[in-house]
Amino acid sequence: MNSTLLKPLFHVPTSKPRTTIYLAPELFQALERRAKEERRTMSNLCNLLIEDAMQVWLDANPPESKDPPAAKTSATRTKATTTTKATATTKQTRGSKRSS
Repeated sequence: MNSTLLKPLFHVPTSKPRTTIYLAPELFQALERRAKEERRTMSNLCNLLIEDAMQVWLDANPPESKDPPAAKTSATRTKATTTTKATATTKQTRGSKRSS
């Protein structure tokens, strides 16, 4: 058997951990549309949205340790940051209305 058949078609070198998620078709289509509008990859958009959502969560739930927070290394954060923070704020407001 030829060993080249076992090699991946392409290799993207990265030291970042990876994960797999399963999305509802409607959510996937919405993410796809937003990524296209913002001229981002789906991966980049999902990473940005998760970073922003986790920052909101971490602000509300600070770590117990005294370690300094890790420096941000994402160079891809641009125009969507403001939009996403506004979205997170809106979701927080909606969540507080539900608990009332």
